[in-house]
Amino acid sequence: MKTTITFADIAHREHTAKVIPLGISMVAAYAYKHFKDKIDIEIFKTVDTFTQFVDKKIPKVACFANYIWNTNLAYQTASRIKKKEPGTVTIFGGPNYSLHDPEEQKDFLISRPNIDFYIVGEGEEPFVALLNELFKYNFDVNKIKEQKLKIAGCHYMYNGEFITSPLPQPIAILDDIPSPYLLGLLDKHLAAGDLKPLMETTRGCPFSCTFCQEGDSYYNKVRRFSYDRVKSEILYLAKNSKSKVLSLADSNFGMYKQDIEICKVIE
Repeated sequence: MKTTITFADIAHREHTAKVIPLGISMVAAYAYKHFKDKIDIEIFKTVDTFTQFVDKKIPKVACFANYIWNTNLAYQTASRIKKKEPGTVTIFGGPNYSLHDPEEQKDFLISRPNIDFYIVGEGEEPFVALLNELFKYNFDVNKIKEQKLKIAGCHYMYNGEFITSPLPQPIAILDDIPSPYLLGLLDKHLAAGDLKPLMETTRGCPFSCTFCQEGDSYYNKVRRFSYDRVKSEILYLAKNSKSKVLSLADSNFGMYKQDIEICKVIE
């Protein structure tokens, strides 16, 4: 029997960011690449559909995207799952967590004891590494924590001790991450038509703006998805999405010459 893993980028009902949950879906796609014969993936955007799913089936692993606008909602939802099934592993990741301040990181986790693990920085490789350990220890969180295992980009609390490890290196070749669109992981969201497709053509930013997450030196190296990958995604979305709007998550789209060719595909 496959292990059910949920990936939830949930928001309050009236939140205006009606876009496909791309970030957490990329983590899901990378996990699928490594464990496709062992896991069932479910991806959620609305809290209503997620709670309806959980009322019927509790996942073995519940992953949550953590942003400033949904941190309380995500944590309360995770706590509800923990109350119903304490053995479910809860994993958070996202920018609403300090990259470098250990005191802030520790305080965040101490105040949210129902979070088993927090993944810092780019989540794809740390999540796969953590999932490897979870399979190895039969999803027994206590056994993992008592070993005080160091997994790059993974933080957790154990008996009042804050266990950390260095940030993972950003993925150098972005095409190593399968497209969640081309895998069909987001088809139900595209068919519903209530969410705008969201894409990345690059990751990283050469600038150091203090108001932006990617202004941190960790994100300063710009990496690109291949033109063929981006083109395939755009054509897939044109065929399968009911939305007439495409959003791009790049920090600086239009700054590079290559972006002109992408615009021609969109046109």
